[in-house]
Amino acid sequence: MASWRSQFSTWGVDDFMRTTIDIDDQLLLYAKHQAVEQGCTIKQILEDALRDFFSHQTLEHKAV
Repeated sequence: MASWRSQFSTWGVDDFMRTTIDIDDQLLLYAKHQAVEQGCTIKQILEDALRDFFSHQTLEHKAV
């Protein structure tokens, strides 16, 4: 099974990019709190959350 990173390369996205997103204030505060608790960055928290979300999406779509 191809990883999400290899899929990005397939789509022609070889480098990571910066973007601006609008996140609910309470959700962002929770993510920041989790980053402090885990001793990591908010970037790592958000990337891990997105990877987890998309890995479950892929499994759900293949099961149908």
